[in-house]
Order: sequence, then C-alpha cells, then structure tokens
Amino acid sequence: MLPDVLNALLAADKKQTVSRLYAPASFTRLEGLLQSTAGELSLNLDFRRDRNNRILLSGDICGKITVRCQRCLEPVSLQLDLPLELVLAERKGNGGEPIAGREAYSCDPLKLELGALVEEEILLALPLVAMHEEDNEDCRKLIDQSVAGDVQQPFADLKNLTGRG
Repeated sequence: MLPDVLNALLAADKKQTVSRLYAPASFTRLEGLLQSTAGELSLNLDFRRDRNNRILLSGDICGKITVRCQRCLEPVSLQLDLPLELVLAERKGNGGEPIAGREAYSCDPLKLELGALVEEEILLALPLVAMHEEDNEDCRKLIDQSVAGDVQQPFADLKNLTGRG
C-alpha cells in the first residue's frame, strides 16, 4: 500500500504522477451523506512547478458514490468526474499570486494528505439537493401520487373567522 501523505515539493520537482484508489467508506466527513459505501474512487494527479516556482496539481477524481434522493428518499448514484486544477498554498505562508483557472489548496506541502484532498473536492462537488433525474420512474410515481392525492388546505376556514368591516 502506498502512503497517503506525500511530499508535494519533491513530487513537483520530479514531475511525478500519482494514482490512488479510495473506498467511499474511508471518508469520515462523507459518512453521513452516503447511502452506500460500496464502490471505488480514483485519483490521478500530476505535480509540476510553474515559472514562479509554485506547485501546480492537475488531474481528476472519478468514480461513483451513492447518496439519498431528496425527492423519493431512495438511493441515487452520482457519477463523479471532477477535474482538478490546483495551486498549493502553504498554510502558514502566502501562496503567491492567484493563477487564472486554478483554485488554491491550502496545506503543508511537505505533508500533502491525498485522501483529505479527495474528500474535500467531493464535498465541494456534491449537489445541494441530490435527486434522481426527472425521468426516473420511482421518483415520477411518488410525484404522481402526491399530485393525485387530496389537496389539504389547513387555513381555508380562517377566511370565515375574519369579519370584514
């Protein structure tokens, strides 16, 4: 098993490419959001330096995670194809000038935790409200049932209680 903590300075100097596989169950911050911990997520990352000696990361995170549909409360599988274009910024120091098209990722470049990077990027990419597609049969049945049911108007009698004039 390869270590999950990497010296990003050394990796950038060597123009290293790193690939890792992660189980969704390994991410503690995702734990409450996942409907299932089955599956695998892959990380592919290229390290290099730019002309200003900043550490640049390019790559992607791919895989599937299963969360709960907020419409029908059944599992929904989300395909993740997340491109990564990052510049490392030291926690204690200044990351330098921002680079167009790249987000700054604050970390200790001597101890870059790849799993933490993957988990954070997944959390940022999750939809605010996870739902099946509009044409999903299970969700469609639920919507049709709720529309066909009796419409309740709990405050309809209030207009009779208020007297005009």
